[in-house]
Amino acid sequence: MPPVPAAKPSARPGAVADDDPGTTWYATEEDREPWLRLAWPARREVTGIRMTLTLGTAATQPTKVTVIGDGDIRDGLLDANGVLALTPPIVTSRLTVLIADSSSATSYDPYRNMRRFLPVGVSELTALPERKADPDPAAGRVDRGCGSGPQVTVAGTVRRTALVASRRDLLQLREVDAVVCSTDARRPLRVGAGETHLVATASALAVPVQVALTPRGATPARTGAQQARGTVRKDAVTTSVKVPVRVDAWSATQRRLYLDPYAGPRVLALRENANPGWSATIDGEKLPVVKVDGWQQAWLVPDGASGEVVLRFQPDRIYTVLMGGGALLLAAVAVLAVRGSRQPAAPVAGGVRGRRRLLVPALFGGVALLLAGGVAAAGLALITAGAVLMLRQLRPYFGAYDRRRLSRLSLLVDWLLPVGLFVIAGWLAVLIGGHTAALPQLTALGCVVLLWLSVLLGRGVRGQRWLKR
Repeated sequence: MPPVPAAKPSARPGAVADDDPGTTWYATEEDREPWLRLAWPARREVTGIRMTLTLGTAATQPTKVTVIGDGDIRDGLLDANGVLALTPPIVTSRLTVLIADSSSATSYDPYRNMRRFLPVGVSELTALPERKADPDPAAGRVDRGCGSGPQVTVAGTVRRTALVASRRDLLQLREVDAVVCSTDARRPLRVGAGETHLVATASALAVPVQVALTPRGATPARTGAQQARGTVRKDAVTTSVKVPVRVDAWSATQRRLYLDPYAGPRVLALRENANPGWSATIDGEKLPVVKVDGWQQAWLVPDGASGEVVLRFQPDRIYTVLMGGGALLLAAVAVLAVRGSRQPAAPVAGGVRGRRRLLVPALFGGVALLLAGGVAAAGLALITAGAVLMLRQLRPYFGAYDRRRLSRLSLLVDWLLPVGLFVIAGWLAVLIGGHTAALPQLTALGCVVLLWLSVLLGRGVRGQRWLKR
């Protein structure tokens, strides 16, 4: 069976032989027995193979391989350097490497609160002894012609662009430059004061990421692609650069970054949708909020500012405070309920009144639970009601001492368990880093279900006495 094709060109099998550890071939999840093949124009002697996975790559590392040459098969474990020695050597014109085993690696999704196994990945596969590589044809420039890049419209004036890229750039889906190529490319655009609409439209080959407008008479800005390749003249005047950002902490509701000193104002941008709930501070000063490219979350960093930047999601702080306050209020209500339960209950006038008192909390409380918790709330309610019914059936078989203990335990459960679940839900929300995780929500839902059932099973309602026997 041939290898399953990669979903992206950058993850193609050829990535293992491009002499670039930054690229990785990924086997798809459907490929249970992935393999790779190296071929040469003539037969050569192979004394071993080296199969490596770049540190930090989100993939599973191979540990055992089977090597197949012209009429010869070898297998073995890869050492710490990813090397398998072939003794005696194999003389062949092509070499097939079947990945027989790998060390399991998983990825955690905090939004779904689940883990999944990562596919097998290989960054470089080399036949030993290593030979001097031939000139890489992927480094050559590709001319796709005018119109291959995005179309830019500024104040109603349209400009076409052409991609400036190599085969390697296109295969690895890198960010590349696009230059204006139409007949009036050198004609400056007049942009008046006030609001100006700029629209960059994707072409069949490229999607626009960044647009740089240069004032007349100034040197064009140095783009990210030019910085990576070093294609700007030394005498060029740089008007826009990208500076590194160190990430010290990163969670769903709080991030800590460190900015190195820089002469001039900067824009700190995240590849996330803009959300007014986020705020950024540096040295206690709040940074102004801006929106980059119409959607990215960003802040303006003033001239000369450096050091730690703290990003906080403000609604989460309000949520945590409300959870704590709610726990205190619930504890107070539970204490009052226990003190009130010591007083004799008032007699109920009749069964009709008791049924009416039961109908209101049963109906409205049940509907509210279904709207808020759905199937999970219904399941928790059924499990709890089933436990009550089971205790009712088993109670006649208990002794007098056990019945008294069970009564005390049920009294504690009535007021202490909902409070405990509410406190645990708040603690889990703070510990996990956000209230979107399943465990805090399920714990809080269990608290609400118990409160609803405690109202239905409360004392003094004649229609509920069959559950209290």
